[in-house]
Amino acid sequence: PIVPLLTRRAAALSDIKADQVSLIYGRIAKVPINTIRQYVLAWLRLEQWYEGWAMKRPKDTLYPLTASTIWNYMKHLDQKKCGPAVPDAARAAMGWVADRLGFDAETEDDFVQDVIDEIKMERAKPPKKARPPRPSTIASIERTVCDTTINQIVRVACWWVLLMAWCSLRGDDLRQVSPGSL
Repeated sequence: PIVPLLTRRAAALSDIKADQVSLIYGRIAKVPINTIRQYVLAWLRLEQWYEGWAMKRPKDTLYPLTASTIWNYMKHLDQKKCGPAVPDAARAAMGWVADRLGFDAETEDDFVQDVIDEIKMERAKPPKKARPPRPSTIASIERTVCDTTINQIVRVACWWVLLMAWCSLRGDDLRQVSPGSL
């Protein structure tokens, strides 16, 4: 599915870009095809934005990708009210495509990181308050862990649930947390 998409898009690009896009096919290594598809689509969205934006800033380039161009694209994403994970995903796509096509990308610039952190702080959702488990539920899980007649895999899974309950941690409590909201 990704090959026809890139082939159609590459035909619409200039000859130099079409040659660079065709290099992706020969240099893919151990990356799931859905991830590659998302990286390429993110890059194509960046190119589309750049075509309209480049008239205003002729010094910034896409090949090689400058920190200024990345910073301005992140500001564009911020104005579009993107989600908190979008800037990191876009930066990962930029780095991956730049690496595969053999040009430099200043994706690790401090100013770029500042914009990404600002977007995360602004849009991150506060963690949901988890209802504590009922004591009867904890007691029944403890009995399951101690019962030697029950399958060992089930007992280990129950032990893991107990450990999380005892530590009062849930995996989703730590994702997308804005430190300022704590």
